[in-house]
Amino acid sequence: MVRIIFLGVGGWISEPSLGHTSILIENSKGERMLLDAGEGVYAKLKHFGYDVDDIDYVIITHAHGDHILGLPTLVQMCIHNGLEKLCIITFYETVETIKTLLKITGYNNAENFVKIVELEPYKEFNVGSYKLTFIEALHTIPAVSVKVNVDGKCIVYSGDTTYNPKLKDFAKECNLLIHEASNYSQDAYKYGHSSYQDAIKIAAEANVDILALVHYYKKPQPIEVEKILDRIKKICLPYPGMFLEI
Repeated sequence: MVRIIFLGVGGWISEPSLGHTSILIENSKGERMLLDAGEGVYAKLKHFGYDVDDIDYVIITHAHGDHILGLPTLVQMCIHNGLEKLCIITFYETVETIKTLLKITGYNNAENFVKIVELEPYKEFNVGSYKLTFIEALHTIPAVSVKVNVDGKCIVYSGDTTYNPKLKDFAKECNLLIHEASNYSQDAYKYGHSSYQDAIKIAAEANVDILALVHYYKKPQPIEVEKILDRIKKICLPYPGMFLEI
């Protein structure tokens, strides 16, 4: 069984109660992987009963603040608790940004505090019991979507992206697709984001078991449910603290 805990589900301009999109995955061995580390993620971890020593790996999909600004506090708490270096998994376009962020927040030698694992899109990578694969997302800055295979389960996280048809094959037959659903007007496409209709189209074509919508701006998300019931198996709108078991 794999447990997915939604620590935050909003974007940078969402209602504060939604937090910033950060998702914790826990496998049957107790290994935990954090997908993105937006501002305030440490407070969310503590609020929902976790701490930095519960995190084995952190994945960063891109360098926007609502996905990365929580890193300095995670690093600081690791140091305070006497833990080993925080393991951050990302792709080459984001490595220097992470180092710069740590430098301007007081960590002059990032390599002393973090271990950065640099991955390439489309290449499989094993870390602990997890198998990871990245593909390029379609955003306003370099970004990736990530597939996590663990305990016989498949989870795909879109990260921030406008409609990306490659996600259909990337998420094919997966148990869970976590897809951003930021926009309520066509203007949001200019900023590299998807609508919930985009996410539903990908989920239906990929034949995933469950679609979870994140990175939304309003509470509740205004979804026309009657128009999608025949297109997708299960859909959920997670809130901070909600978890799924698959």
